[in-house]
Parts: sequence; C-alpha cells; structure tokens
Amino acid sequence: VIATAVPTRDEPPATPDPVSLAAATAAGQRSSLRRRPWTHPFPGCFGCGPENAGGLRIMVGQVSGRDLAADVWTPGPALAGSAGVRPEFVWTALDCSGGLGAIGQGPTSAPYLLGRMTTWRFAPVHAGERYAVAGWREGGAGRKLLAGSAIYAADGTPVAVARATWIQLV
Repeated sequence: VIATAVPTRDEPPATPDPVSLAAATAAGQRSSLRRRPWTHPFPGCFGCGPENAGGLRIMVGQVSGRDLAADVWTPGPALAGSAGVRPEFVWTALDCSGGLGAIGQGPTSAPYLLGRMTTWRFAPVHAGERYAVAGWREGGAGRKLLAGSAIYAADGTPVAVARATWIQLV
C-alpha cells in the first residue's frame, strides 16, 4: 500500500487571494523546473516531472510580489470522468504545486516526499478549461514542511484546496 484515502470532517484551510491566469502563466514560465529541468529529483513525476511528456507538467514558479508559486493547468479530456476531471488528477495537481511552493525554487540538499495530504473539492474541474494552480508554505520545522495548495477557476474562485505535510529525505 502506498496510499490510503478516508473522508475528513476537518474544515478547509483559508486560501490566499486568487492568482490570475496571467500571473500564473508568467510564474510557471519562470519555474526552475522549466529553466533547469535536470535539477528535479524525480524528473519522471506524473504531476511536475519535466521528463514526463504524458504527465500533468504543472511546474509552479514564484509569483511576483507574492509568497507563493503558481502555474496554469489545462487538463486534457483523457483526465475526465462523468463529473469532470477525476479526483486522482485533481489531487496530483494539488500535491506537486503545494510541495514545490513550500520547498521553494532553489536546490535543496535532499529531496522531499509527500507524507500526508488532505483535500477539499468545492466544484468540478473541467477538461479543456484553464486553471491557476498555486502552492505555498504554511510552516514546518526540521525535515518537515507544511504546504497549502489551491486550484482557482479563471474567475478566481477556488475549486479545490489541500493541506499537506512533506518530509525531507536524508
């Protein structure tokens, strides 16, 4: 078993002010993973791996003047089910963006892996529509980082949010 999922009764976290599609596009173009793809510790990652042509390729970069990172995501039709983009792909978008937003854009001494993630979905994510995906650091100590992430519709409405714990490998 590499993952389990259970319902939560926790209240969703507050989200930062929305990131516009234009700001998310500019930030994603500045992503260190796009400029220096060889620095990714897991280049085949389905969510953010620069070497995974079939993946989501969400590579967040620092948003100018803000304490978060973002990119634009347009999910393809292969990711959709009967009620929009399937949950596992929404979770993946929240996973990598939160981790990269919390870790930052510089190289680290050792890679991080997701420890635990709680997600809240407020509305369907639709294939073919553009979304701003953002991640940020909420805290941490030692080898543990706490990350937040959100997917914003074009009008700035959050459609999904997550809170995650990331652990740095030694």
